[in-house]
Amino acid sequence: ESEEAAEVLSPVMEWGQALPDGDMENVKPHPFRRNSMVSAYPPRLGHRDPRLHFTYCANKDRPVAGLDQIWHSGYTLTRVALRKMFATQQTRKGILETGLPACSYPSDHLPIGAV
Repeated sequence: ESEEAAEVLSPVMEWGQALPDGDMENVKPHPFRRNSMVSAYPPRLGHRDPRLHFTYCANKDRPVAGLDQIWHSGYTLTRVALRKMFATQQTRKGILETGLPACSYPSDHLPIGAV
């Protein structure tokens, strides 16, 4: 992953415990990747700067890029469109300032969608 994403996700937590850095080398790709399953979202979306494209932001100014995905068969389906993450840039900035949930977004995850 990118250094920027690592900074946002540092330390990587699993079941409330910090994962030792060396353990990340042993992480294997999810089985979806071996069965032609692909994400509707570009794999590196938001990794350069997670504040631009994120779906989860429970703490203000600490968004997580690429957390939520829509998986589909690359053999039988083709993505033609994605739901915009934010209605406006002002909405994005507001979420970064307050975190989620918020009055307009009652979850700590933003809705995603694909056609």
